[in-house]
Amino acid sequence: MIARALIALLLLVGAASAQTITGPVNAFAPFTPPNVALTCGVDQTTAIQSAINNSAVNRGTVALPPCPSASGCFIVSATLLVPSNTSILGTGKSVTCIKAAASLNSPIFENSNFAGGGGITLNSNIEIGFLTIDGNGSNQSHALGNYCIYLLGVDRPNVHDMELDNCDSTAIQLNGNSSTTTNGGFANNIFINTTIGNGADPLRGVGLQVSNAQRGMQVANITTLNTAGYGVLLDASEGNWSSIHTKGAGTGLTCPNSGNTVVNNPGGGGASQSNWTPCAAGIYIRNVTDVNGVDFLATEGQYYGIVIVGARHTALSGLVATDNSLKTANVWDDLHLDLNVFLSVGRGESHNLTINGAALGANTQLNTTNASSAPTSRYGLYIADGMAGSAGDATVVTGGTGCTINDSLTTSGGTSSIAAKS
Repeated sequence: MIARALIALLLLVGAASAQTITGPVNAFAPFTPPNVALTCGVDQTTAIQSAINNSAVNRGTVALPPCPSASGCFIVSATLLVPSNTSILGTGKSVTCIKAAASLNSPIFENSNFAGGGGITLNSNIEIGFLTIDGNGSNQSHALGNYCIYLLGVDRPNVHDMELDNCDSTAIQLNGNSSTTTNGGFANNIFINTTIGNGADPLRGVGLQVSNAQRGMQVANITTLNTAGYGVLLDASEGNWSSIHTKGAGTGLTCPNSGNTVVNNPGGGGASQSNWTPCAAGIYIRNVTDVNGVDFLATEGQYYGIVIVGARHTALSGLVATDNSLKTANVWDDLHLDLNVFLSVGRGESHNLTINGAALGANTQLNTTNASSAPTSRYGLYIADGMAGSAGDATVVTGGTGCTINDSLTTSGGTSSIAAKS
């Protein structure tokens, strides 16, 4: 509502100078400069990039007219580069569709200064919303960089009100570029339906990834369905996260309980620990500080439900992870806490991590598959006991019935009498 109110305000203020685009545009949206004729079902890369390059004529806004998927979408054959202070808005996520051409093999949207160097802010105030994006992933090379949206080092990115279908690698990645000057951003009301991946790497085919010091993010109302890799990956970043729902993570992925994807982090330091890449989880929280997360739901994953490693000064509440570990071979956990994969001093354990309320499926999951028996996990909750312990300064409160006590949890203060696995 806020975004639409602002757009309407721009209409009132800037209508005299705006130029019209061929085709109807919803009343709330400003017009796209310059006069550009867009045709559904054919390559529109040059026309759309021209509108982006000239968006200053219309106060930085490019509004795309209706072109639903049934009409063939606007086809894009080269990455659309978006500069700072630019908004690219469709007329609704079921109304305006952009589709990657076959063999695009690069992001559909990327910030213009993506090659500006590491450790700094590269662009700011980029907004993309009210769109459907079809990544056409089956006709791409399955390379790690084949994103649908990739924003690197962008201060205050805003992606919202979108459906992303068939992205090849990650559907949306917001990468902070290790900058110390990013000050927040938004990802809201996003549905990610099917990512393709390469069938072997859980980092290809991720739904939403926020990583590499993308600070102060406000993320809400995210749904991912049938991602080849992780449904949602929150990595080395901070912020407020709420209403995250992942279903069917790891679809089409072959990930064995061996090598770098063994079910537990081998621990003990060295390469075996840092190279650990857990098989696809619905939600993977890795190496984070200052995160507040509410209402996380991970269901019907092929491997883990939720994996948490190296979470510090973080509070999570309302976690639900059920009906996971659907693979016919090997078994994984609904909620798995383990050693961090980053070995810098002080980053091995989770410290000051609070989890308040977790409903886990474990071995009482519903049978929603065609198999003769219900899917099973090793544990509803698993807390690894590695070199320094996956959880330091631990206080564990258990309740309810049906707990099976095995092993003990080694913490930084000694040995707890509370079960590590239940």
